[in-house]
Amino acid sequence: MAEVSLTSPPGTHIEFSDGSMPLVMKTASGRMSPVRTMTMKEYDQQLAELKKENFNLKLRIYFLEQNSKKGGVLDSEREIIDIKVENESLKKEIQDKTEILKRASSAIDTISAQHQNEITEIKEKFSHAERKVEVLERENRKLNGELKDSLTSLDDKDNQLKESFREMSDLKSILVTKSEFIEKLEEQLQSNGNNNNKLDEASFKSKIEKRNTIIQELTKQLRVDKKELEKKENEIKECNEKIEELKSNYENKVNMGERREQILQTDELNGKQNLLDDSNKTISSRDHQIEEFSKNLVQKNRQLDSIDNDGLISNLREEIESLRSDSEKQHENYTKSVEELTTELKAVKNELEQRDVDICRANEILAETEQAMDCLRIQTTRADRERVNAEAQLEQLRKELDSLRAENENQLAEHEAIVQNLKASLHHKQKEFQEDDNYVKQLENGEKSVNLIENLKRQHLKAINELRRASFEKDEESRRLVHKLEAELEELRTELSDTRTEVNRKDLEIEKLDRRSNWVEENNQEQLEKLRGIVKEKNTLIDTLVKAAGEKEAILDRLRKERVEGIDSFVRRAQQLSENLKTDRLDER
Repeated sequence: MAEVSLTSPPGTHIEFSDGSMPLVMKTASGRMSPVRTMTMKEYDQQLAELKKENFNLKLRIYFLEQNSKKGGVLDSEREIIDIKVENESLKKEIQDKTEILKRASSAIDTISAQHQNEITEIKEKFSHAERKVEVLERENRKLNGELKDSLTSLDDKDNQLKESFREMSDLKSILVTKSEFIEKLEEQLQSNGNNNNKLDEASFKSKIEKRNTIIQELTKQLRVDKKELEKKENEIKECNEKIEELKSNYENKVNMGERREQILQTDELNGKQNLLDDSNKTISSRDHQIEEFSKNLVQKNRQLDSIDNDGLISNLREEIESLRSDSEKQHENYTKSVEELTTELKAVKNELEQRDVDICRANEILAETEQAMDCLRIQTTRADRERVNAEAQLEQLRKELDSLRAENENQLAEHEAIVQNLKASLHHKQKEFQEDDNYVKQLENGEKSVNLIENLKRQHLKAINELRRASFEKDEESRRLVHKLEAELEELRTELSDTRTEVNRKDLEIEKLDRRSNWVEENNQEQLEKLRGIVKEKNTLIDTLVKAAGEKEAILDRLRKERVEGIDSFVRRAQQLSENLKTDRLDER
C-alpha cells in the first residue's frame, strides 16, 4: 500500500511514496512588495500568469473530481488529465493570440489609414500654399500696375505744373509789355506837359488830388497783390515740402523690392523739384520786378503832381485793373492746381501705404510657405547629398579599380615579355648545345687527334657550365619575378576584394540610408499613434488593475482555500483507499 508524504511547504510538490500524482503548487505571496512599484509590463505578466494558473487549476480540479467519482486514479488517467489540461490551455492561448492578432491587424489598418490621411492633408496644404503664392503674385502684379498708373498720373500733374509755369512766364511777359507801355505814356506825358501848363491852376490841383487818390488806391492794390503773391509763394513752399515728404515715403516704399523704379521715379521727382525751384526763383525775380515797378509807379506819381491828363490816367487805371484781374485769375488757377496736386498726392500716399500693408501680409504668407518648402527641400537635399556622395565614392573606387587593373595588366604583359625572352634565349642555347654535340660526334667519328677532341670537349663543357649557370641565374630571376608577380597579383586581388567589399558596403549603406529615410518617415507617425494608443490602453489597464487588485486577491484566497480543501479531501480519500487496500490484503491472507 502506497504511503503519502505530506511534505508540502509553499512552492513544493505533494507526492505519494511511489512517485505518482504530483500536484504542482506555486507560491503566492499574497500582496505585492512595498519596496518598489511594479511596472505595467510586470502587471500584465502577473495577470497573464495568474489567469493561466487559475485556468489550469480549475481544469485539474474538474478532471480530478470526475475521476474521483469513478473511484481511483490510474497513471494513464493522470496522463490523460494532464494532456487535457495542456490541450485546453493551448486552446486558450490560441484564442488569446488570435484576438491579439486581430487587434494588431485592426490597429495596423487604422495606423495606415491615418498615415494616408496625413499624407493627403500635407499634399492639400502644399497645393493650398502654392495657390496662395500664385494669388500673391497676381496681387503683386496688380499693385505694380497701379503704381505705374499712379506714376503716369504724377507725370500728368507735372505737365500741368509746367503749363502753369508757362502761364506765369506769359504773365511776366505781359507785365514787361505793360511796363514798356507805361514808359511810353510817361514820354507822352512829358511831351504834353507844355500844353497842360496853360490850364487853370484850380482845376489842375483838383484833378491832381483826384489822381493822387487814384494812385494811392492803385498802390494799395499793388501791396495787396504783393501780399497775395507772398501767400502763394508760401503755399508753393508747403506743396514742395509735401512733395518732398511723399518723395521720401515713396523712396522708403520702393526700397522693399523695386530699385530700378525707385531710381527712375527719384530722377523724375528731382526734375520736378528742380522745376519747382526754378519757378520759385522766377517768382522771386518777378516779385523783385514788381517791387521795382511799384517804385517806378511812386516816381511816376510824383511826376504826375505837375501833370493833368484825364485820358491817360484813366487808361493807366484800366490797364492796371486789367493786369490785376489777370494776375488774380492766374493766382486762382495756380492755387486750384496746387490744391488738386496736394489732394492727389495724399490719395497716392494712402494708396501706397495700403499697398505696403498688403505687400507685408503677402511677404509674411510667402515666408511661411517658403519655410515649409525649405524644410521639405532640406530633407530632400540631405538625401540627395548622401546619395551623390555615395555615388561619387563608388565612382572613385571604380576608377581606382580600373587603374589597378590596367597597371596589373601592364605588369603582367612586361613579365610575360621577359619570360618569353628567357624562353627564346634558352631555346637558342639548347640549339647551340645540340650543334656542339653534333660537331663533337663528327670529330669523334673523324680521324683527328684525341687532344683536339678533349680540348673541344673541355671548351664545350665550360661553355655548357657557363650556360647552365646563366640559365640557372635566369631561372632564379624568372622565379623571383614570378614570385614577385604572384605576390603583386595577390595584393591586387586582395585590394580588388577590399574594393568590392567596400563598394558592396557603400551600396548597402546607400540602401540602408534610403530604407532608413523611408522607415523613419513611416515609423515616426506609426510610433506616435502606437504610443498614444498604448498610453490610453495603459491608463485604462491601470484603472482596471487597481480595481481588480482587490478582486484578484479575494479570488486567490478563495482558490487557495478551495485548493487546500480539495487536497485535504484527496488525502482523506487516499488514506481511505490505503486502509481499504490494507484490509483487503489482510482478508486475502
